[in-house]
Amino acid sequence: MNRWGPSQWLFSFKLYLSAMLAYALSVHLALPQSYWAVVTCCSVMNPLSGAIRSKSLYRGLGTFCAGVAALLLASAFADAPLLIIIGSGLLAVAAFGLALLDRTPRMYAFQLFGVTLLLVAVSGVDHPELMFDTAVARICEIGVGLFSCTVVDSILAPRSLAPAMRGRLNGWLVDMETWMDDALLGWRGDAASRKDRHRIIADLTAMSALAGQLSYDPVVG
Repeated sequence: MNRWGPSQWLFSFKLYLSAMLAYALSVHLALPQSYWAVVTCCSVMNPLSGAIRSKSLYRGLGTFCAGVAALLLASAFADAPLLIIIGSGLLAVAAFGLALLDRTPRMYAFQLFGVTLLLVAVSGVDHPELMFDTAVARICEIGVGLFSCTVVDSILAPRSLAPAMRGRLNGWLVDMETWMDDALLGWRGDAASRKDRHRIIADLTAMSALAGQLSYDPVVG
């Protein structure tokens, strides 16, 4: 069994600290569902600072846009609850579909848009007049969690993704050089070499995901 190292303990401490800060702030602000701030911290916290910032930006944007969309649906179909459910369902399905197609950090905006829209619109369909309070509370709860994660990570040992990106790139270049040599020599390879090539493609996909977060990295960005 692998033992935890200093980096794992540091990440756990940062997650605990951000969750407790988010819960304390949400209770102080008298938000109705303080646990959503804690859940947000668990979803956003990451060992890499760039990932935290990108998730925070797009999750906050998606939550805000969903709150606005829910209020627009409620105002347009206040006397037709069925249309509110149908409209929110169609918008949520479209958002989840875009999240599957977009493999950049923007996918978090689409995911949170769909989730928040369903939570706000469907839960308040019987009382559209209360939907504004629900939307504001949801946005505040998510915002408190995002704020707590960003503040804790910025103060307590922020970690750049540049070393991880550099390590993956160096290993990938070595594997690619071996693959090119095999191709130029006309060697088809065996099962092990084919498995290595599949790993090269998987590494390339992982590096593409990391590259999308470079602009949010505190050192690179």
